[in-house]
Amino acid sequence: TVKSIFPTEKPFEFKVECDLTIKKTTHPIIFFATIKQNATTIIADASLMIDRVKWGIHETSEVSVMDQFFSNLKNQMIADEIPIVLKLVFVKK
Repeated sequence: TVKSIFPTEKPFEFKVECDLTIKKTTHPIIFFATIKQNATTIIADASLMIDRVKWGIHETSEVSVMDQFFSNLKNQMIADEIPIVLKLVFVKK
């Protein structure tokens, strides 16, 4: 849910403040987006990183103790930071 969008000092760059919900867990995030507009389209591009652990994204297994051991090992080997890349195109009809 977008809460606010503010222009920055850079041309076409905006600071976006919103709530991100993943797996029924919501946290506020802030990121910067490039937003350009012409007569028929608005294009928004953004790249951000989120911490998967904050949203409860884990590699888990409940089959056996051995499987759980390897699942926990995999969970430790997977980076906590997840990249998100957005490209939104709005076309005027």
